Amino acid sequence: MKLIDEKLIKVNIELNNKKEVIKEFSNLLSINDRISNKELFEKDVIERESELSTSMGYGIAIPHTQSESVSETSLVFLKLSEAIDWDNDKVQMVLGIAVPYSKREEKHLKILSALARKLMNEEFREGLLNVTLPSEAMQYLSFLNLEIE
Repeated sequence: MKLIDEKLIKVNIELNNKKEVIKEFSNLLSINDRISNKELFEKDVIERESELSTSMGYGIAIPHTQSESVSETSLVFLKLSEAIDWDNDKVQMVLGIAVPYSKREEKHLKILSALARKLMNEEFREGLLNVTLPSEAMQYLSFLNLEIE
């Protein structure tokens, strides 16, 4: 299974706050059989968020967690129709990372590192922010399927 595919991407989705984003992150993983327990996964994401905000500036947040409910390392991309408040930052793009607890060391840091490198590039960020279809977002993010094997 690939880290990301179009089924894990939503663009111009209307969500009003961080809690709704985490629920959608969990829901997409659940309906695509990437997690076994939505409630546990949401709890783990919220717990991780309470430790340190995952907003990285530039309108981007990267919520991530290692959880026993995760069956397959996955990336969810949500481009919100409007920016929301995320720990005193405005966020419009969310890249959610879910990693099985058993594999937490090997892939987690590689994914975060690869994403951070790309997201530092203004042209890449702007392109991703302007996508209107999941297939367009997939073109920007498919590099992760190659880099994180």
